[in-house]
Amino acid sequence: MPSFLFRLMRVVAVLLFAAGVALWLFVSREKPQKKEMVNTPPKVLCVPAVSGNADMIVEAFGTVMPRNSVKLAMEIAGRIDYVHPDFREGASIHKDEIFLRIDQRTLLLNERNARVLVDQARADIRLLEQEISNLKADAGLAPSRMALKKSALASEQAALATASLMLEKSEIKSGFYGFVMAKQVEVGEYVNPGQVLGVMYEKDALDVDIRVPLEELQWLGSVFENGVRPQVIITIANLEGDRSPVWPGHVVRIKAAIDEKTRTMPMTVEIGSLDVKDPLLLLRPGVFVKCRVKGEQKENVFKIPRTLMRSPNTLYLAKANHLVIKTVKVIRRFEEDVYITEGLTPGDLIIESRLPGNFRRYGNHG
Repeated sequence: MPSFLFRLMRVVAVLLFAAGVALWLFVSREKPQKKEMVNTPPKVLCVPAVSGNADMIVEAFGTVMPRNSVKLAMEIAGRIDYVHPDFREGASIHKDEIFLRIDQRTLLLNERNARVLVDQARADIRLLEQEISNLKADAGLAPSRMALKKSALASEQAALATASLMLEKSEIKSGFYGFVMAKQVEVGEYVNPGQVLGVMYEKDALDVDIRVPLEELQWLGSVFENGVRPQVIITIANLEGDRSPVWPGHVVRIKAAIDEKTRTMPMTVEIGSLDVKDPLLLLRPGVFVKCRVKGEQKENVFKIPRTLMRSPNTLYLAKANHLVIKTVKVIRRFEEDVYITEGLTPGDLIIESRLPGNFRRYGNHG
């Protein structure tokens, strides 16, 4: 019995101690502070709208071609006995250099014989003039004899001119400083008149034929006024980024008819300076290039990235911590940019960030 009372008293003491500790914790607790709920809008990244002048660029592609190319051919028949050492594909030849010649031996003999006959005819005329001056010739026959001598001299001079011309035609000289595109003859070959022996084109004289879609012509309309030739920036089409050199150029003419197959307007671009040190990046006939034609300049235009557009003509603006859905007038979409003329004012904050799906939209359509 005493042991039972002792255990009971220990249990009661523990319970009383626990109750005292609980009471102390309850009394000494900190009272919670009341906080008001604040509606904090989500943070977003914004891009300020900036207006300015924008050039309407029209992009087209084309293949480089020589402005002046010549098919080489002899005007007379003969056997080739000389070919210029640099007359080979890709090599350059300076102006007035002889790069093809046929055997001239027969032609030289013909010219020499013609010169002899001319000299003989002149000697006959001088002799007759001497006879006339010495009164040895019959006065009645002298005029007719002199006419015959002069006629013979004229005939021999014509024969000499023909022989000299044939000798001149026996060789081909370069009419300009250029590059050889093709070679189709070797020393010893017999060639006929008109037979193509090679092709050569003038250095630093290259063009590009481009075709501009009809819907893009609206950006070039006023540029051609008063004889102005639109400027063009030319790069190699298959070189990405800044790897390609840049060449200046300008549109020199518009073709007379629209291409029926592609429904595009053909134009010819004349390439300017071709000074590039790397021989592998020289512009040559056949290179596929990209041409950026500078068109009209639009004033007070907002040029923004396409990624900012929420729909074809809608932007999200941030105003006073509210979202405003703004309808704008887009005049053009080109590459990665959009050109806007109405619906924005300078300084408007265009929302760039993605918005959460449960984000509440404020404001009205503008």
